[in-house]
Amino acid sequence: SDADGFIPTSAGGGVTFYGDGDPVGNRLTAPYSVTWTPSAAKAHTIRAIAVDDKGNQTISNAVTVTTVAAMPTVAISSPANNATGAVGNTFAVTANATASTGATVTSVSFAQNGSAIGAPVTVAPYTVNFTPASAGSYALTASVTDSAGITVTSSAVNYTATIAQPTVALTAPAGGATITLNTPTVVSATATPSTG
Repeated sequence: SDADGFIPTSAGGGVTFYGDGDPVGNRLTAPYSVTWTPSAAKAHTIRAIAVDDKGNQTISNAVTVTTVAAMPTVAISSPANNATGAVGNTFAVTANATASTGATVTSVSFAQNGSAIGAPVTVAPYTVNFTPASAGSYALTASVTDSAGITVTSSAVNYTATIAQPTVALTAPAGGATITLNTPTVVSATATPSTG
């Protein structure tokens, strides 16, 4: 912006962007943005210069970014997306992770609905146990951090925890048994309570 003038929309005005001191593009009208494709994996310094209607120039603060040949990757391999299970049942959450080019994986962290699950895992296999405390939907994610300091978060895997109803099954007498009239007979069953 220019308090006593304007940023002209003709050649010589607008905002010019620089990567490592080389111009990467110019934008004459707001919003001021260009697309930049770095060609080397290294640290880069990005700046912008605005020119007003009087020819005055202002240089932005420098922003340093690092480009890598390949970013880290991480994906949850278990449970499967849209899996379901009972409240209170513990299950393993496992992720596959790789580091950016030339780096190593330093940790993989897990989360459910944005809240951490356990401590970060520093060695493969990258697995934590999770026990849903209440019925509902859980968005499970994993984040990998590598030795270059780059962190990437996986796509969410959805898990639904349900309340298991109580169960009951007769164990005696056996089906098809013959019982003598007026004879006491033991009738038994197994049962489990509901969860949640």
